Amino acid sequence: MNVIIKNLNNGIKSVIINDPKTYNSLSYKTLGDLIRAFKKLDKDKNTKVIILEGAGNGFSAGHNLKEVRGHKNRSNHQKLFNLCSKLMLQIVEGNKPVIAKVHGAAYGGGVGLACVCDYVISRPNVKFGFTETRLGLIPSTIGPYVVGKMGQAKAREVFMSGNIFNELDAKKLNIVSEISDDLDQSVEEHIIPY
Repeated sequence: MNVIIKNLNNGIKSVIINDPKTYNSLSYKTLGDLIRAFKKLDKDKNTKVIILEGAGNGFSAGHNLKEVRGHKNRSNHQKLFNLCSKLMLQIVEGNKPVIAKVHGAAYGGGVGLACVCDYVISRPNVKFGFTETRLGLIPSTIGPYVVGKMGQAKAREVFMSGNIFNELDAKKLNIVSEISDDLDQSVEEHIIPY
């Protein structure tokens, strides 16, 4: 399963992107599974808060570039980007607060996922970046959410450079809300009992 839902306690559910072999990339399957998971939890009256995290060594590498390169026609690319857009809208328009726990790395769509969450807690030594711009790909699906967090001028600068930046820079750019060695403890401290 590419996505696991864990019942923590007191109405807190964890959505775990579970594809560590691809660094939790946002493949067709993973995007579809995430959309279904968020829809399910949004309708669940017992769910009060959703935690989004990645399994293995990182949060998410964004789109699976091998999958993207494997599709030769525009309609397949459009389908993938529409799924990504649908996921972002599902999280933004959902009625449950979503907290992202980011570790390891978040690239491209992974940063976009963090940007649509209500609160983002990062471990130290996390790498962020929009490295797809180095390949000539524009982060169009996630662009509006990233611009909403960091502002148009900074977003353009970060997109154009394709540089990797750390959690301290991500905090200055308003992507990260808090940096903590103990993500679980930080989550507990920030969840108001509902």
